[in-house]
Amino acid sequence: MSRASKLPEINLAHPEGPTHLAFSRDGSLIYSGGRDSIVRLWRAELGTDQEPDVAIEAEEAITGIATSKSYWFGASEDAHVRYYKAGSKSMEGLVARTAGVPIRHISVDPEEKRIAVASDDLSIKIIDIEEPENVSVLTGYPSAARKISWHPDGKILIASCMDGVLVVWDTENHQQITKIEGLISPVTDTSAPEFDYDCSALWDPLGESFFLASKSHDVVSISKNGWAKVGAFSDTENPEAVTALALSPNGLYLAAAMQSKQVVVFSIANRKPVARQTSEGIPTCLEFSPTHNLLAWTSTDGSISRWRSVIPPTMSSPVERRSKPVEKATEGIFEDSANDAFDDNDDNGNEDDWIIDDLDTGHVELPKAKPVDPYAREMVNVTKAQSPFQSGSTPMRNKKRYLAFNAIGVISVTDQETHHVVNIEFHDRSSKKGFHFQDYLRYNIGSLGEQGALFACPPEAGHPAQVTYKGFSSWSPSTEWTYEFPESEHVVAVATCGTHQSKSTRDSRSPPTAYGIVATNKGYLRFFTAGGIQKYIWAVGDDIVSMVGGHECLLVVHRAGGTSLDGSQNLRYSLISLINFDVLQEGLLPLPRGKILKWIGFSADDAPLAHDNSGVLYLLDRFRRPKQGRWTPLLDTNMLARKQGKDESYWPIGLSGDNFMCLILKGREEHPGFPQPLVQELPIQLPLLTQSTPEAALEEKVYRDSMFVGLLQDSLGDKTFDQDIARQELAVDKTLLQLIQPYCKADDLQRALDAIYMLRHDASLNAAAKLANFYLRPGLEEKIQKLRHERGEQNPAEQARAERIGWRNHAPPIPASRPSTSEFDTDLHDEYQCGSIAPKRKALKPANPSSDSSSPFSLNTAKLSTDISPSDQVDVVEEQIPSQQNGKRKLDDSDLSAADWDTVQQNKRPFLQSADRLSQSQGSKQKPAVNPFARKAAATSSSSASASAPNARSLAKSSSFFDKVESLDTGKSGRTGQKKGTL
Repeated sequence: MSRASKLPEINLAHPEGPTHLAFSRDGSLIYSGGRDSIVRLWRAELGTDQEPDVAIEAEEAITGIATSKSYWFGASEDAHVRYYKAGSKSMEGLVARTAGVPIRHISVDPEEKRIAVASDDLSIKIIDIEEPENVSVLTGYPSAARKISWHPDGKILIASCMDGVLVVWDTENHQQITKIEGLISPVTDTSAPEFDYDCSALWDPLGESFFLASKSHDVVSISKNGWAKVGAFSDTENPEAVTALALSPNGLYLAAAMQSKQVVVFSIANRKPVARQTSEGIPTCLEFSPTHNLLAWTSTDGSISRWRSVIPPTMSSPVERRSKPVEKATEGIFEDSANDAFDDNDDNGNEDDWIIDDLDTGHVELPKAKPVDPYAREMVNVTKAQSPFQSGSTPMRNKKRYLAFNAIGVISVTDQETHHVVNIEFHDRSSKKGFHFQDYLRYNIGSLGEQGALFACPPEAGHPAQVTYKGFSSWSPSTEWTYEFPESEHVVAVATCGTHQSKSTRDSRSPPTAYGIVATNKGYLRFFTAGGIQKYIWAVGDDIVSMVGGHECLLVVHRAGGTSLDGSQNLRYSLISLINFDVLQEGLLPLPRGKILKWIGFSADDAPLAHDNSGVLYLLDRFRRPKQGRWTPLLDTNMLARKQGKDESYWPIGLSGDNFMCLILKGREEHPGFPQPLVQELPIQLPLLTQSTPEAALEEKVYRDSMFVGLLQDSLGDKTFDQDIARQELAVDKTLLQLIQPYCKADDLQRALDAIYMLRHDASLNAAAKLANFYLRPGLEEKIQKLRHERGEQNPAEQARAERIGWRNHAPPIPASRPSTSEFDTDLHDEYQCGSIAPKRKALKPANPSSDSSSPFSLNTAKLSTDISPSDQVDVVEEQIPSQQNGKRKLDDSDLSAADWDTVQQNKRPFLQSADRLSQSQGSKQKPAVNPFARKAAATSSSSASASAPNARSLAKSSSFFDKVESLDTGKSGRTGQKKGTL
């Protein structure tokens, strides 16, 4: 093998990202395109010192270039294919357009009469070049094509699809010939680097077989006769993924570009490398010149490389015709991959000879392929490691981008060629006014927090990497600082954390100011105070993928080693306290195989959130409990009713109460554009197994609301009671009672009992007992009364408090992210919170399913009939929070007269009477008989103060039941035309 001494000629042609190129048919020009929506025309005979012509008509990234003798064609993500005369930079017109979806690849047929266009609309269009209105469509396969390639006779087209299947089409009859599975990896994320790797079929000149870069990191050969694998090329020096392929015009040489930034040229005759070269970036498009000993490629760094005299002079030229047959291949030409999971589709079991013909001068018979085990597992790493990203940012498009888009506001950037204009806007404009400034450092990373914004720029143009913090403090207007980094260190992510000192948590150790945290390529986390003091450095050691800040914690996502063989990213998370920099929670992120992380953030209650590219939103449940955090799926956006029949996706912003805050993107859009879209609210729905019945929907709501209430209870610390939390507990109880009713009616007593054990308040248990009594379920009623008796001797609030105190034996619990509204004042600025946190938490509300007309109970958010009379409506639970006696949350039953309470006592079960006698015999103090459902007396001064607390929310109520109770004394019915009833 020759390692060429002559280095390739390299020009920087386009921005970083996927690039494309094609030679003109006479070899005089090379067309290159990239993300800048520009196609450049390079003179092949000239070196690096040239100024190419440019074609600038495309509005979005170039996705494909194809040529014929008369024209050249450029495809773009703007859904258009434009055509130009050969060698010209002036557009002639449009040859194709798609229905608003990006075009992925184009290919001109061998006769140069038709052009095939692949896009995201699940069909392939074949268009007559001279008469563009003459269009035929290949459709019926449920996955879009990434690459397409013509057979030399123009009758067969092979599509390499996103789901990893090769579909072979008959272009004359518009039918599928066959499907070949297991050769290429499925890639559905169009933003993934692997999506732009070349997976197209590369036909040999005779059309007897084609080459393909397989997922097993080698190049396989597939015979047209039977579509069976007949051999493979592999580079033992660089066992990396193949990113691009090229075949010489005479079919003697095969060039393969590797993910390791190597370009290797193989001899087809003996399968051995004959030349090798190093690339500046990862090549994504590779092509031999049709007329010269020249190989060109474009790379992900935006460069174009030309490798002259690629084939040594001692060997046959890649473009000359041979006068003698190719020598017979030596033993071991091909190495069959025993781990290649490819199914042999030859039903007759015939193996075909693979023919190599040097332009009609001879052929070589190669060894027959060995049978391949279709279930064999590949023992190679085919998973591309996810690159670092800043949550809430977008790439530059049309000279605009978002550096941050969260629940606080937006940082947008406009490219003005010589500098950037950075604009900061807040959603709550009553608390802060937006501003803008000119940026000559070209910040590419930013984070917007409640107390300030943090920016970072890469090292370029002679200046090192830098971070700049701009504070929003009103009392210290000069809160701005900048730090430069060493030459070997640059920034991969930034985060802003913290909140106002007046709104700090119940923990006295909470930080008085905000923090700015910077993650670098060395695996360092650098902590800065709002004033710029370097307070702490943590060497994580792993590659940091992303991070985001909350009020009291920092969520960091990093990679533990490399990716897995099964397609897993192996991403870990660490939740870090900003009080003492302790690691409060850590573990693996719940990413499925083949999926990547798209966003991380915090909810309004400071709960960590994560969102992957499959559309699933996760919440870190029990994150305040030391070493007990676990991720639970909160919402699968693919199951949303609104998405059925729509092509849309959801860009996360945060979580507020039980609402998912997001931006709705239409079609194949992956990022929000300009003008700034509105934030939408979608209801959270946990992915339980069924949601088709009213009971199942109520079960989902109970589970969801109970989880949110549990998160709030974990923040109580040494306290035993919080008015806001108690109100939400009542909301959960009301939903449970709406579940218990149909269970009692259907005689599903075990489910009813399961729901009863989940009730939290004594009044709710009493209402459940009335339900059991009405539906004549005496056994269930006795169990409820027994449960009430047992709970009367317990103090759940004190037990929960003792449990929280016990957490300190392991590690300090995570304090509450914000105070209860019953104790602290709030202002307008509370409506939006720090980092990627969603707006202020909303109170949980009871479900409101449709009423059952056959039931004597009216199911609504506030009322449930529990009286014997079907027409009566009573409150299940009192509208006020139960009073506390010795820390126990029980109803005060001291407001009904003895005569009225005697009426109630007559309806008690014998179980309670015997229990009372037993209690008296043991000398226990008998509790006076009073009615717990009596109307409450006027609130005391303390209760009045509590009720008037800021943001206090009263529950909906009905007074009908209390009117009936009071009517017992007067003998009048509470409703006209009704007979007087008894309780």
